[in-house]
Amino acid sequence: MICPECNSPLHRTVFTRQTDNDKAMRRKKCKLCGHGWYTVEVILPTNAVVHLRDASGTTGIALAKSHRNILFQ
Repeated sequence: MICPECNSPLHRTVFTRQTDNDKAMRRKKCKLCGHGWYTVEVILPTNAVVHLRDASGTTGIALAKSHRNILFQ
């Protein structure tokens, strides 16, 4: 994860709070510029993630179309 303000990969988690529906809300703070932001961690079902591979062999993952609304429930 990178800082949304300065793109630095150096950050720390200030606090974590468990929310309802098996979600974890985390407050992050950039060690370089001091910018703070929140993240939400959710548990995804196995079929919610698709594995990608492009023509050059680069791999990645993405959220399946059928599960794109999962973060907003």
